[in-house]
Amino acid sequence: MAPIAFRNKSTITLSYVIATPDGGVFVWINDLSSALRSTNHDADHYIAPTVKNETYCKNVLFVTGPEGVYSGAVRTLPIKDHDGNVKAAGYTHGFGYYEIRCKLPDVEGIWHAFWMMCGNVYSVENGSTDGVEIDVFEYLPALDAVNVALHWDGYDEAHKNAHKRYEKTKLADGKYHTFGMNWDESGYAFYIDGRKVWKSTGDGVCYENGYMKISTEYGEWGDWVGKLDLKDLPVDWVIDYVKIYDKK
Repeated sequence: MAPIAFRNKSTITLSYVIATPDGGVFVWINDLSSALRSTNHDADHYIAPTVKNETYCKNVLFVTGPEGVYSGAVRTLPIKDHDGNVKAAGYTHGFGYYEIRCKLPDVEGIWHAFWMMCGNVYSVENGSTDGVEIDVFEYLPALDAVNVALHWDGYDEAHKNAHKRYEKTKLADGKYHTFGMNWDESGYAFYIDGRKVWKSTGDGVCYENGYMKISTEYGEWGDWVGKLDLKDLPVDWVIDYVKIYDKK
């Protein structure tokens, strides 16, 4: 695979990572079959919670952006009823290697991401050691860019972040691609198609488990997402799997 090209025509050489880092042990997979639907994840919708926009077909998840103004996600946060009682355990995890395999839609105005919420992201007391949002990847269609990032200290005035962006990636090509993140005591390392693209510790490595979220969002996100043309709808973001590996 050719190296990812920046907008300024420079390139970056990316190092390889094996499929299961350091001989990791496979600990969890969501192959997105209907049998997992009520136990591993629930639906989360940003604008129209009464309408579900994920469908399952032969172990592949289609997160669909239909005509209208809503978007949605699936997440592994524990599912609770109206009284706060846990109906399904969901799934949380800490150190390990996380990977998603998917096809990116070549449509502007819709933003796709695989991310985690770990510990208390809203805490402003201990840097990112007690809570961090980990963006394994975000696809920014107007720039044909992949962004990887860490966010901590909440989302108000104290908010801090670290990120790396790669533009003109040519990844919305109708083919499957993988986006991965290895989280351990040394920090967070991010991978695109098995190649290491960035590593950071933020403001200290978080030791708190987190839940995963696969989201597709529609909204006014600026020049890096672009404007949605309704003629392009519906849009399917096709996801093959999410996997997690632990070290031995």
